[in-house]
Amino acid sequence: MLRRLSLVIVGMLLLVAQSSWALTVELWGEWPPALRAAYIVGILDDWERLVAFEGGAAEPSSPVEGIANLVACLKASEMHYAEIVDLVESWAGRHPGSEGEVMADLVRKAIEQSCQDQDEEDPRSQI
Repeated sequence: MLRRLSLVIVGMLLLVAQSSWALTVELWGEWPPALRAAYIVGILDDWERLVAFEGGAAEPSSPVEGIANLVACLKASEMHYAEIVDLVESWAGRHPGSEGEVMADLVRKAIEQSCQDQDEEDPRSQI
Protein backbone atom coordinates (compact mmCIF):
# COMPACT_ATOMS: atom_id res chain seq x y z
CA MET A 1 0.00 0.00 0.00
CA LEU A 2 2.78 2.41 0.93
CA ARG A 3 4.58 1.57 -2.32
CA ARG A 4 1.49 2.40 -4.39
CA LEU A 5 0.92 5.61 -2.49
CA SER A 6 4.54 6.59 -3.08
CA LEU A 7 4.24 5.85 -6.80
CA VAL A 8 1.04 7.86 -7.06
CA ILE A 9 2.62 10.82 -5.27
CA VAL A 10 5.74 10.69 -7.44
CA GLY A 11 3.60 10.38 -10.56
CA MET A 12 1.47 13.35 -9.57
CA LEU A 13 4.55 15.44 -8.87
CA LEU A 14 5.99 14.51 -12.24
CA LEU A 15 2.77 15.51 -13.97
CA VAL A 16 2.71 18.99 -12.47
CA ALA A 17 6.44 19.69 -12.24
CA GLN A 18 7.96 22.09 -14.73
CA SER A 19 11.58 21.77 -13.82
CA SER A 20 14.33 23.78 -15.40
CA TRP A 21 16.35 20.63 -16.10
CA ALA A 22 13.71 18.95 -18.24
CA LEU A 23 14.82 18.34 -21.81
CA THR A 24 12.96 20.53 -24.30
CA VAL A 25 11.94 19.51 -27.79
CA GLU A 26 14.22 22.23 -29.17
CA LEU A 27 17.32 20.90 -27.40
CA TRP A 28 16.43 17.29 -28.27
CA GLY A 29 16.15 18.32 -31.94
CA GLU A 30 19.75 19.55 -31.87
CA TRP A 31 21.07 16.13 -30.84
CA PRO A 32 22.42 13.61 -33.37
CA PRO A 33 19.83 11.03 -34.54
CA ALA A 34 21.30 8.16 -32.49
CA LEU A 35 21.13 10.19 -29.28
CA ARG A 36 17.56 11.32 -30.01
CA ALA A 37 16.55 7.69 -30.58
CA ALA A 38 18.31 6.58 -27.38
CA TYR A 39 16.39 9.17 -25.39
CA ILE A 40 13.03 7.93 -26.71
CA VAL A 41 13.96 4.28 -26.12
CA GLY A 42 14.96 5.20 -22.56
CA ILE A 43 11.53 6.71 -21.94
CA LEU A 44 9.81 3.59 -23.31
CA ASP A 45 11.96 1.29 -21.18
CA ASP A 46 11.26 3.40 -18.09
CA TRP A 47 7.53 3.20 -18.75
CA GLU A 48 7.67 -0.57 -19.07
CA ARG A 49 9.69 -0.91 -15.86
CA LEU A 50 7.29 1.41 -14.01
CA VAL A 51 4.33 -0.73 -15.07
CA ALA A 52 6.19 -3.92 -14.13
CA PHE A 53 7.10 -2.43 -10.75
CA GLU A 54 3.46 -1.56 -10.18
CA GLY A 55 2.62 -5.18 -10.94
CA GLY A 56 0.67 -4.36 -14.07
CA ALA A 57 -2.40 -3.52 -11.99
CA ALA A 58 -2.39 0.25 -11.60
CA GLU A 59 -5.16 1.84 -9.62
CA PRO A 60 -7.87 3.33 -11.86
CA SER A 61 -7.26 7.04 -12.46
CA SER A 62 -3.67 6.82 -11.22
CA PRO A 63 -0.86 8.40 -13.25
CA VAL A 64 0.57 4.91 -13.75
CA GLU A 65 -2.69 3.72 -15.33
CA GLY A 66 -2.18 6.09 -18.29
CA ILE A 67 1.36 4.83 -18.77
CA ALA A 68 0.16 1.22 -18.45
CA ASN A 69 -2.39 1.86 -21.20
CA LEU A 70 0.30 3.28 -23.49
CA VAL A 71 2.62 0.34 -22.82
CA ALA A 72 -0.22 -2.10 -23.57
CA CYS A 73 -1.04 -0.24 -26.79
CA LEU A 74 2.58 -0.32 -27.94
CA LYS A 75 2.86 -4.03 -27.20
CA ALA A 76 -0.39 -4.75 -29.05
CA SER A 77 0.77 -2.73 -32.06
CA GLU A 78 4.03 -4.73 -32.19
CA MET A 79 5.88 -1.59 -33.26
CA HIS A 80 9.66 -1.79 -33.11
CA TYR A 81 11.74 0.90 -31.42
CA ALA A 82 12.75 2.37 -34.79
CA GLU A 83 9.10 2.76 -35.77
CA ILE A 84 8.28 4.46 -32.48
CA VAL A 85 11.24 6.83 -32.88
CA ASP A 86 9.99 7.67 -36.40
CA LEU A 87 6.50 8.26 -35.00
CA VAL A 88 7.80 10.68 -32.36
CA GLU A 89 10.07 12.51 -34.80
CA SER A 90 7.18 12.82 -37.25
CA TRP A 91 4.93 14.19 -34.49
CA ALA A 92 7.57 16.75 -33.53
CA GLY A 93 7.87 17.81 -37.18
CA ARG A 94 4.10 18.29 -37.49
CA HIS A 95 3.97 20.43 -34.33
CA PRO A 96 6.55 23.17 -34.89
CA GLY A 97 5.20 25.29 -32.02
CA SER A 98 6.27 22.69 -29.47
CA GLU A 99 9.97 23.63 -29.25
CA GLY A 100 9.70 24.78 -25.62
CA GLU A 101 7.67 21.75 -24.56
CA VAL A 102 9.14 19.05 -22.34
CA MET A 103 10.33 16.23 -24.60
CA ALA A 104 8.90 13.47 -22.41
CA ASP A 105 5.45 15.09 -22.76
CA LEU A 106 5.80 15.18 -26.54
CA VAL A 107 6.68 11.47 -26.58
CA ARG A 108 3.56 10.72 -24.53
CA LYS A 109 1.32 12.85 -26.77
CA ALA A 110 2.67 11.28 -29.96
CA ILE A 111 2.09 7.76 -28.67
CA GLU A 112 -1.34 8.62 -27.24
CA GLN A 113 -2.41 9.96 -30.65
CA SER A 114 -1.06 6.88 -32.40
CA CYS A 115 -2.97 4.62 -30.00
CA GLN A 116 -6.17 6.63 -30.53
CA ASP A 117 -5.72 6.36 -34.29
CA GLN A 118 -5.24 2.58 -33.97
CA ASP A 119 -8.42 2.31 -31.90
CA GLU A 120 -10.39 4.21 -34.54
CA GLU A 121 -9.07 1.90 -37.27
CA ASP A 122 -9.73 -1.30 -35.31
CA PRO A 123 -13.30 -2.47 -35.92
CA ARG A 124 -13.20 -4.35 -32.60
CA SER A 125 -12.94 -1.01 -30.75
CA GLN A 126 -16.23 0.10 -32.30
CA ILE A 127 -18.21 -2.71 -30.66
